Amino acid sequence: MNLLELLNSLVEDLNALIRASNDQSQQAQLTKLRDAFDAMSDQAVHQLFDTASADFGNAITALNTAKADVDAGAADVEKVGDAISSAVKAANAVDKLVGFLSHIH
Repeated sequence: MNLLELLNSLVEDLNALIRASNDQSQQAQLTKLRDAFDAMSDQAVHQLFDTASADFGNAITALNTAKADVDAGAADVEKVGDAISSAVKAANAVDKLVGFLSHIH
């Protein structure tokens, strides 16, 4: 999958995890992450990336890890915390590439 496909797929997976979670605190964290990934996806559409750069590779790796952890969290509520942690790391990696969150004041 390319960057945009991974971002959009992760947004869909986070939506499923939000629906599956019974913990309001986790739902709030997951919703914030979903919204951040959705916004970064919108921003990434307008950019060209050096796919050979370390930042690009780190973002792809982090997104793949987050996607796997979110899928695992949907299957086992005990793993939702790991999913949130991975998603936060992925958001930071993608932001380093896309530069979206740093522009929000």
